[in-house]
Amino acid sequence: MVNIVDIERWHEWIPEDHVERRWNEAREDVEDLLGLGLPWNSDRIHYLQVYLLDLCVWSLVGSGGVVGEEVWSALDAACEVARVQFVRASLPEGEHWLSFEVLGRSLTTKSSGPNPRTMAPHWLGALWLGLVARDRGLLDALRDFKPEWREASREEGVWFDPYQEQWARAWQMLLRGERGEPVARQVVEVMRLTDPGLAPYAGAESVLQRVFPAVRLLWDVVSGSRSEFPGDVRVALEANKEYFTRPVENRVRMREGFVPWQIVGPVCAAVDSDFEVGVASQYLPAAFLYDRRDRLR
Repeated sequence: MVNIVDIERWHEWIPEDHVERRWNEAREDVEDLLGLGLPWNSDRIHYLQVYLLDLCVWSLVGSGGVVGEEVWSALDAACEVARVQFVRASLPEGEHWLSFEVLGRSLTTKSSGPNPRTMAPHWLGALWLGLVARDRGLLDALRDFKPEWREASREEGVWFDPYQEQWARAWQMLLRGERGEPVARQVVEVMRLTDPGLAPYAGAESVLQRVFPAVRLLWDVVSGSRSEFPGDVRVALEANKEYFTRPVENRVRMREGFVPWQIVGPVCAAVDSDFEVGVASQYLPAAFLYDRRDRLR
């Protein structure tokens, strides 16, 4: 029997005040980190992005799905922080000062050269945000970033599965304006690498239910599979919800379960290419898809 998962509404969470508590924690975490007065190194910049994303997601869920000013403000701030992280990683360590602004606060940081917070998983995480916010500055920084991920990851002790590096490279090709057979071949390689046997760090369950469906959305965009896209969006959302509602590891409370950025980002990119989504879901806020669709044109 096929298990049909309801994706119109968010799954339930317990206790009832969980979202409110997480929102308060995120707000306090952001304020505390901004108020420390310590140098903005790679780790602090990373955690600021994490806390801003917490604030964005829990503001959204707490509002019942309304993408209001607080949600956009937190998302835009997270994009700016991610942009700075990749720009500073693109410049020689300690040779440049960079200025940036977060929630009205003016901050500075030094260039870092490649660092453990700019590996392929971080690049992909930043990409999803840039695609949703239609943040040209962040997308340009990701486009121009020259990664040496595999070598750097070994040096830094950061390990990730091969599909992540190739997935990032496929999207980077699109950001650079490449199209046609080379990009299609790259996406096929990503799909091959999502074989669970080739992804020991992510694990079979995560790859099959969270990764492959999201890569399939990229394939639809690259191959122009407009008729298949709505069905693939639904499959991706159903698989993601099923993953996060299993009674293990407190998944039901995780922010990624409510806003699956690896799905929302590619869908926004598809909308910008005039794809029809054909799916209405709290997991896929319409404001994210359409409110800024002309921003990059």
